Amino acid sequence: MDPATHFAFEHKIFTVEGAKFLLSGSEKEPSMKVNVGEYDAVIPIDQICDEFSIDKESTDGKLLETVKKGLLYVRDIRPGDTIPRELLDGSASWSIDDKHRSFARNKLIVNVSNWAGKKPPTPLTPDRAAKLAEDKEVKTVYEKGVHDISQKTSATVGSIRSNIDKISRELAYIEALGDRYQLARKIMEKLNVIQKGYEKDQQRKGEVERIKFLMEPPITGFIKVFREVEGISSDPVSMAGNITDTIAFVREKRDELHRAMMVWDEIIEVWDIDISQRTKEVRQAMDFTYRFVATHFPQNQDWM
Repeated sequence: MDPATHFAFEHKIFTVEGAKFLLSGSEKEPSMKVNVGEYDAVIPIDQICDEFSIDKESTDGKLLETVKKGLLYVRDIRPGDTIPRELLDGSASWSIDDKHRSFARNKLIVNVSNWAGKKPPTPLTPDRAAKLAEDKEVKTVYEKGVHDISQKTSATVGSIRSNIDKISRELAYIEALGDRYQLARKIMEKLNVIQKGYEKDQQRKGEVERIKFLMEPPITGFIKVFREVEGISSDPVSMAGNITDTIAFVREKRDELHRAMMVWDEIIEVWDIDISQRTKEVRQAMDFTYRFVATHFPQNQDWM
């Protein structure tokens, strides 16, 4: 394996059974976890070189620094894994569905058409975007928009079309994150329903209120970033004319959202339950959520 593309460690410590890197403890410190008999040992990455006499300028030493960067994009890393693509070429190391690619592409077509036709932005769902993108008039005005952008930027029509395609592929990851965000948002909706059922139980009602209080700022923080990304299509000339800057901006926001969203994955799974009755499962979900928000979203923390 090539250490330029893989975590190709050489020291024997990295061959220990169960060895993997992750963010450990409440401080989320980059660490290596290994199995030692019936127990797990956790070693901070910053201590590994000194602990095992590894030269910090050696291949292993440099790969450990790459691990720390890589844990910003993936939940864990094992020796031999591929280095996250975010660190290699800037692309995403996680996959999306075709529906996200289609939605992003259709939204851009409609937004460029609205700009060219001097129409206000159109609220879009995947179905509405797909329908409008196939509309004959929308297509015609979109083509006019592509030519207008070409004239304003002195770029060829072909390059503008190509740039819009490239941008839509990047925005598809934002759409995928938007779907994931909605699952987090639904937890708040479920908590609202549960709170109404605890009108006579002041202790439980207060717990729900506290959870919602801590959860609302990070939820709102997601909305702010999504709006920042949405804003780029309001100026198609700058968006398609400055392709390098546009892609860099979208990828920065993609990574920002992805890092924040990874924290929510565990709690999203917990709330995939029926809340129609006040069952033991619901109470356990509430208890888990209280610990979750208290750990990850204390009041003085920057959410994004």
